[in-house]
Amino acid sequence: MYKLLAVLVGLVICSAAQAQTITDPDSIVQQLKLWNQGDPDPVYYGEMTDERGIHMACLELAFIKYEDHVLHYIHKMWAKHNDSCEYTDQTTHKVDNSPLCVVDSNKPSPLANTTTLLTKQNIDLAHSVFREMDFSNRRAGQLSPCQGQTMQQAKQLGYLGSAGIVSVKIESGQFKMQSTAKRIYRVRLQPMDPRHPPTDKVF
Repeated sequence: MYKLLAVLVGLVICSAAQAQTITDPDSIVQQLKLWNQGDPDPVYYGEMTDERGIHMACLELAFIKYEDHVLHYIHKMWAKHNDSCEYTDQTTHKVDNSPLCVVDSNKPSPLANTTTLLTKQNIDLAHSVFREMDFSNRRAGQLSPCQGQTMQQAKQLGYLGSAGIVSVKIESGQFKMQSTAKRIYRVRLQPMDPRHPPTDKVF
């Protein structure tokens, strides 16, 4: 009887924690697995939608580090194939949105598309400049120059870009970030090994 009661209480606590909405950036990051926290290279899977929740692109997201209220991240986005994101096929289809400032093993040039897995083995962390969610200034995107260029040079080349952060939260087991570009980026709050991606639809 007491064991059953303990199990039920545990289930209630877990359900309440999952239903809780977290909006404080520091508290949000505490719920995430970052690449600089250890050997694993966890990634999160989800989608990008418009502000109405209509699907626009499949999404794979890795959080690299968190410093001075800035969350550094890397992502891949691609279109559905046969009405599926096909998360299990990360090496066949070229990825349309591959950040210029990320150095990976399968990009012949900085502007090329990639088929690489998001792993520490494939991504050159030391020579990459990742996109950022700057919570203090409420901006997200490629905020810093890369390839040894100055901010002025980067602006002239046109690869810097960002949008305002309307909201960022953890809600219903999801990490969600809404931007002023009328985009919502959401991933399931379940870190996974990129070598073994989800086989379900995620959402």
